[in-house]
Amino acid sequence: MTISINANMTSSLALRTFNQTSMNISKATKEVSTGLRINKPGDDAAGLSIAAGIDTVVRSTDNSQRNIAQGMSFVDTVFSGLNAVKEELNNIKEIAIRAGNSTYAEDELAAMQRDVVRSIEVINEIAENTSFNDIDLFSGNRDINILFGVEDSDTLSLDLETNGTAGRGVEISISSTANGSLGEGVLTALNAFNIGSNSVAAEDGLTFGKSGTLADLDVMLNNVERMLTETSSDMNVLQAQEQFQSVLAQGAKILRSSVYDSDLASATAKIAREQIRQNAAGSMLTQANSINSVALNILP
Repeated sequence: MTISINANMTSSLALRTFNQTSMNISKATKEVSTGLRINKPGDDAAGLSIAAGIDTVVRSTDNSQRNIAQGMSFVDTVFSGLNAVKEELNNIKEIAIRAGNSTYAEDELAAMQRDVVRSIEVINEIAENTSFNDIDLFSGNRDINILFGVEDSDTLSLDLETNGTAGRGVEISISSTANGSLGEGVLTALNAFNIGSNSVAAEDGLTFGKSGTLADLDVMLNNVERMLTETSSDMNVLQAQEQFQSVLAQGAKILRSSVYDSDLASATAKIAREQIRQNAAGSMLTQANSINSVALNILP
């Protein structure tokens, strides 16, 4: 073994080991503190790039789920409004059936007709005031698109616009008999429906005598059922997409965690191991630094 005054290779080796263990302890301590395996690009450059791409997927699917939730709230509002209209139409039909007997006096028919008028007014109120985020739901003048995924093609179109097409759209109007509306296919619009009360016709501006038939009410009920069926179908699609996007988001989050997150058990074990190595290296460094002093003993 060469004894040198200017160089101490043993000391250099012990110092390098001591510094390396100190860096390892610092890195492992940061992992435990932040809970992340990658705290800077130098920790895992490739893993950081992969995690960044996964993070984009996670954020995109999270926003898709919010879109779906908002779309489901929109559809649910339409569905609730249509159910309320259906309930009032059924009420009108029950009264019309009762009034079909010619055994009622004028004042009794007038009382029934007032109930009919009140139900018509309720339907009109629903038609004019049901909205979602300032969007009129029953005007039949626009479609609504729900982006349920992360691609432009992942779009569900809620066909609310009638476009003058039979059997299409959602339009609730007590005065319309146009295609796509509540009154599509009827001879008498709902606002002119009269079970035969002359006195109520006079004060409410309706046609004198009986106008509108049970068949008209059946057609309107069928139109509402068609709208409800389409709305239910839209809700089913959104619910299915909600489950699918939830699975995608969960998978992406698990993958991101496997790349990004620290294994705390492994990190704490590494700290303990490196502390032992550091103590050993420090002890060896102390002994190595005393080697060169031997040279003084052999000097003449």
